[in-house]
Amino acid sequence: KIFNIFTVHSDSTILQHLRSSTSPHSKQHLALFLSARADPYTFQTVPIDQQTTMTNVQFKIAVATRIFSPLLKHNEDLAQPRTCICPACNGPSDVYGYHAYSCGKAGHAARTQQHDALVNVWCGALRHAGYKVLHEPKGQVLANGKRPDLILRHVNGTSLFGDVRTCDPQLPSHLNLASTTPGHAARLGEASKIRDWQQTLDSQGDSFIALCHERGGLISDGALNLLKLASQQISPSLG
Repeated sequence: KIFNIFTVHSDSTILQHLRSSTSPHSKQHLALFLSARADPYTFQTVPIDQQTTMTNVQFKIAVATRIFSPLLKHNEDLAQPRTCICPACNGPSDVYGYHAYSCGKAGHAARTQQHDALVNVWCGALRHAGYKVLHEPKGQVLANGKRPDLILRHVNGTSLFGDVRTCDPQLPSHLNLASTTPGHAARLGEASKIRDWQQTLDSQGDSFIALCHERGGLISDGALNLLKLASQQISPSLG
């Protein structure tokens, strides 16, 4: 039911409201909205295990975030929201929890948790598709000792190195384009990962793929291609 509500109203009512909003957070809302449009699954997934089940608190936060409802109580006009102070960095925060996702002084805790969960999901999905997958292996990058998040071993002896990156479309450096262009943050993250890894792995005869996920759910083209390939391994009719 919730999924149907989001499907019916998101593209029309919410998008129109966000574009006409005078809130100082309107660009942040738009960036997250455009990212979340790629995620029709969160509220459609039937819980079958711990990994697919939300706690009551997680569910409340997920719904509030999707409809841009403040997570903290306030008594002021949203056009001029109260100033919240982050206990980690003592800098300005917000009632929507946006700052908490990217606070460097807090060790990027939210993004780290999301990153680690995504690595586990990718490893599990690829193994289910029949691939031999190594999780954060050591000693595989000869030039500098870097550790990828995962490696797929091919039958011909070559390897596909994969590294996950969580991309925040609400970062100030991304915000202007991310609030108008879906996938902008994911494309920047993908390009950055390729610069960091591609040349080194080419020199040792291996290949690389960047697995970039935006906060709202949108994922990079390379990650989509790998997901399609894995689905075809399970059933040639899929993808």
